[in-house]
Amino acid sequence: MKTMRVIRSFLGGKVALMAALALTLAAGPSWAATVTASWNPITGFDLGGYRLFHSTSSLLNMTTAQAMVNPFVVKTDISSAATTHIVSSLSASTVYFFRLTAYNTAGQSEFNRDLAGNSVEVSTRTPAAVDTLSPARPKNLRSL
Repeated sequence: MKTMRVIRSFLGGKVALMAALALTLAAGPSWAATVTASWNPITGFDLGGYRLFHSTSSLLNMTTAQAMVNPFVVKTDISSAATTHIVSSLSASTVYFFRLTAYNTAGQSEFNRDLAGNSVEVSTRTPAAVDTLSPARPKNLRSL
């Protein structure tokens, strides 16, 4: 599991999110992997919710506005009460990059940052596909 520490601030009515984002890989079907993203909650600031972004390309060089319109970036709106979200049906043996924002009535935060104010993302490689099917029962066998 990869984790970053969290701090939060309020700038000009918008939530400025410096979030802890932790990822946990879980075994899924042979064709997919599941990632659980978790973070520390933000309280107050008229928080509307969180938005989790993921892509197979790094998101570090994108602003939130660019990521919002990029068709290759998956965006998921998450309730303000939630501190985890399961991302499922990910392709096996693939690197995924994750970033988190928060939003309220004044708008959306920029992407999460670490305590030093550096842009951060969490990445993980999904496990290779595993054949979980039982072998077929042999046919036309005779005892000797």
